[in-house]
Amino acid sequence: MESSFPLYRYWSDYPKRDVEYVRWYPPTLQVVDGETILEALGRGPEAAAFYLHIPFCKDVCPYCPFNKYRMRDDRAKAFMDGVLREIDLVAAQRHRRGTKTSGGYFGGGTPTAMETPDLLRLIEHCLERLPPQPGSEVTIEANPDTVDLDKLRQLRASGINRISFGVQSFRPEFLKILGRTHGVDGAVNAIELARKAGFDNIAIDLIYRVPGQTVALWEADLAKALQLGVDHISTYCLFLDPGTRLYNETLMGHVAAYPPESEEVAMYQATQQVLGAAGFIHYTINDFARRMGRRSEHHLMNWQAPQRSYAGMGPGAFSYTEGDEAFIYCTIHSLQEYLDVLKEGRLPVRLANRLTPEERRSRYMVMGLRCLSVSKAGFRRLFGQEMTDVFAGPIDQLKEWGLLDEDGEQVFMTERGRHFASNVLKAFYTPANRGKPQAIGVELLAGKGLSLVSVGQPRTETGT
Repeated sequence: MESSFPLYRYWSDYPKRDVEYVRWYPPTLQVVDGETILEALGRGPEAAAFYLHIPFCKDVCPYCPFNKYRMRDDRAKAFMDGVLREIDLVAAQRHRRGTKTSGGYFGGGTPTAMETPDLLRLIEHCLERLPPQPGSEVTIEANPDTVDLDKLRQLRASGINRISFGVQSFRPEFLKILGRTHGVDGAVNAIELARKAGFDNIAIDLIYRVPGQTVALWEADLAKALQLGVDHISTYCLFLDPGTRLYNETLMGHVAAYPPESEEVAMYQATQQVLGAAGFIHYTINDFARRMGRRSEHHLMNWQAPQRSYAGMGPGAFSYTEGDEAFIYCTIHSLQEYLDVLKEGRLPVRLANRLTPEERRSRYMVMGLRCLSVSKAGFRRLFGQEMTDVFAGPIDQLKEWGLLDEDGEQVFMTERGRHFASNVLKAFYTPANRGKPQAIGVELLAGKGLSLVSVGQPRTETGT
């Protein structure tokens, strides 16, 4: 079958629309010793948040680019032995004086794919070593068919106060295309059980531009989410990452035609209209919250300028640390290599970037504009310079195109700019990072993604 989906294109210049999802910045990394990162952690701010990546799923969805493995008992046991060591290593440096964290996030993968006793042990250990400040948000991701009422009650009692379900759709035909293992009734039931278990902060993910989807069907999914009374909705356009099964199947012509880009734009506009009419706050490119207090603290910490430090743990987790030096770094993706390094008592980090002052200023803009606006005063306080002087060129150009605007307090994306979000973000990349794509988990796990290393060459487009 013919597919109309534009397979991965790097660095499309406006007025062409760049569709690469910007997950972190800067994209270029260099080989580094884990001890260097441990030393930097010890000098960084104490009240950092944490992210713990649990790389297991009941089954692997064909569109998912993240570092994950099909759940097996032997893998889970080995992972538990290793990740507890990593938590201890990070806690000993980051919080050696007993300062509490500013929150946490258990992601994946599917954390709730683990057996309940193992998952509770992991949560307890993490919250004991990296205790959150009172009232901090602690989130766990879950798939609807990996929880029941008892498990949800135990998670809530463990200190988890926010749960995010990977629902993706309320249509059975789209769940099948997306390879989801739950049904529509299962998703509805999981949300209702979470309320019954004591969760008063429930988030869901939904995906649009699925083959066969129309604007009306997408609006029906949004209406169903509102009917269920969820507190937060993340909406993602189906993006075909190289290395994923759905990408390869699409490349070979085995997938029905995707909705054209005009339909995607209409779906995004419908999202803003439907959720806006229900009183939801649109606070990042993809995220909508029922009220200010239901925005994801994890998202704001990672993206909202000025970005704050967070320590990522688990295979394939990314981290950012501020302080005397600013680093972005990632843990080893291969589960076996990750475990081998931890057995030696070393931090399982191999790639990092010690940010230059220029890259820190760019990061403020690139990640900050994921939250739709950036503060001029915040930039001035942090860097002692005017944002509109440092970035006069890209700001003026984006304003001329109608993608960006400003007032006395901030620079912000226009409604049109939100449809060209990647073009806007990439306008603020440093020259050293321009043209460098973001390698993803499936490629790093396969030993690809060498353009992550700053001395490497950009990848060519590939379907393998």
